[in-house]
Amino acid sequence: MDVKDIIEKIVPMLSKDKNLLKDFENNPAKTIEAIAKKDLPDDVVNMVVKGVKAALTGDKAGGILDSVKKMF
Repeated sequence: MDVKDIIEKIVPMLSKDKNLLKDFENNPAKTIEAIAKKDLPDDVVNMVVKGVKAALTGDKAGGILDSVKKMF
């Protein structure tokens, strides 16, 4: 599972589940790893956190893919 796939899986889940969103806000790395069901390298987790936050805060014009592209 790559960064883009993880982001595309997590964003809709967070949008629909306010408790999960609250968990993400409190501890994004732990929430991402819980959703992915595996321990991810720190650099991957950091990229996913940035991508998810960008998608959730309104970087809708470019979409999730563009958010991920900006990180590389």
